[in-house]
Amino acid sequence: LSIRRQRQMCIRDRSKPGQMSYDDLEYDELMLVLEGSLIMTNNYGEKEVYKAGEGLVLPQGWSGTLTVAESGVRKIWVSYMGGIKGK
Repeated sequence: LSIRRQRQMCIRDRSKPGQMSYDDLEYDELMLVLEGSLIMTNNYGEKEVYKAGEGLVLPQGWSGTLTVAESGVRKIWVSYMGGIKGK
């Protein structure tokens, strides 16, 4: 019996500037910034800037905003959805 966990990985080209809101994130997500920068702001207003070579983990349940700077960002991200996929 083989159990595989659901996960998704993506290497993105440069993401466009703008914002994306998270509300009670349903999965864990890891990001590694390759180029550019992004700003993560939690619902308490606490901001953290991540630049090339820096990584972060958004835990399940996280709420806040991801802001991509005008220069854009290129990143690797992996999402862990949990649960069982296949047998």
